[in-house]
Amino acid sequence: MDTNYDTLLSKLESLERENRALKDELKVVVQAKLRIDHDISSVVEVLSSASIIHSDIARVVRLEKRGPKNRPTKVILTCRDHVMKVLKNSFNIKNAFKDKTISISDDRTDLERTFLNEIQDQLQERRQADEKNFIIRYTKGIPGIVKSVPKS
Repeated sequence: MDTNYDTLLSKLESLERENRALKDELKVVVQAKLRIDHDISSVVEVLSSASIIHSDIARVVRLEKRGPKNRPTKVILTCRDHVMKVLKNSFNIKNAFKDKTISISDDRTDLERTFLNEIQDQLQERRQADEKNFIIRYTKGIPGIVKSVPKS
């Protein structure tokens, strides 16, 4: 009789541990769902000035690891036309939300990122060599170093 009681007690304890683990897991899932809903509503609010509606958004993902800095959000839209509309209106979107830090850019491949980093390194070398009047300018979507023209 004593062993039956011990067996039942150990089963009860293991069920309680599983129940606690499930509650913790459920809490994490609920918190993640709330965070995703918040991200989507923030993205919809920002992109509404470019006439992008909730159904045009395929997916919203936060990038990088959690930390003290704000994490960038990657937004995947349903078609390329919507992406182009947002990119064309990015200046207006940023101006509409001056109180928020918003940066909008097209997703780049590894090769594009490497090329842009090389251009930035070249510009940095030129600036260190006292060639201060050079900037990076995009010509037909391709970055290059050009001499800056002073505004008059």
